[in-house]
Amino acid sequence: MHKLLNRIIRRHLNDNIDISSLESFLDILSLAFEQNDSDQKFLERSLRLMSDELNEINQTLRNQLLDSKHSQQRLEETLANQRAIIDTTPVAILNFDVDGTLSHANTAGLAILNLSEQELRANTLKENARALLEKLIDPDSFLTILKNVKKNKLTIIQTEIETKEGSKFECYSAPAIHENKYISRVWCFRDVTESIRNREKLHYKAFHDDLTNLPNRSLLLKSIDHAMALGKRNNTKVAILFIDLDDFKKINDTAGHEKGDQFLISISSEIKGVILALPTLHACAITLTHV
Repeated sequence: MHKLLNRIIRRHLNDNIDISSLESFLDILSLAFEQNDSDQKFLERSLRLMSDELNEINQTLRNQLLDSKHSQQRLEETLANQRAIIDTTPVAILNFDVDGTLSHANTAGLAILNLSEQELRANTLKENARALLEKLIDPDSFLTILKNVKKNKLTIIQTEIETKEGSKFECYSAPAIHENKYISRVWCFRDVTESIRNREKLHYKAFHDDLTNLPNRSLLLKSIDHAMALGKRNNTKVAILFIDLDDFKKINDTAGHEKGDQFLISISSEIKGVILALPTLHACAITLTHV
């Protein structure tokens, strides 16, 4: 007989009562108690297993959440570093979303349009384009480029623009594609004003004397070749005039080389002025050189 059933009988029935007639009923009741014990143990085991599984799932979720936080933190740090790099680069960078809304502009990008980031974000795409076009010497050419980009969003742009202030920029633009989907367009403007000036200075120095700024032998030979080619094409004659300054060495020896250079510059300017004043020689290639 089940222990719990036995205690119940002893507690509630007198010992003088004969329960033999209830033996079959008590056996069935005892089996019911045993079955209940079995069911209870099964339920407890199931609850323990479920609890263990839930604890394991909970720990897994906590670890995933922690990993996600770490990944998000690393991503935010990477983005912050990239923003810092982009903001400190001298190249002007403007990034526009699909609808033409500004998503990011670095410091140089704000400077090229002379607008704040709040103004750029508040403006429509046309207003921002107008702000740039108003600064250009040739806005029509750049407007044509913008129209081509509007027709074909995948167009890659590489061109040069010049502002009314005299600054020159190399312009690059390309679409940002993610999983074959157009998500934004990036515009980059690199100021090449100083590079062009330095290139022009180097070109000038290659063909002029450092001290007197007079054309050197290289430019003289180049001018002679050009004049001869021009004469052959037009069936005209070419004349080369050599002028020797007598006793020029005495000026260098007595007054110094600086005075001698100044004298050469003065003489070359006067001779060139005389030649340019002759109407019959206007088409000639005129080069005065200190050789």
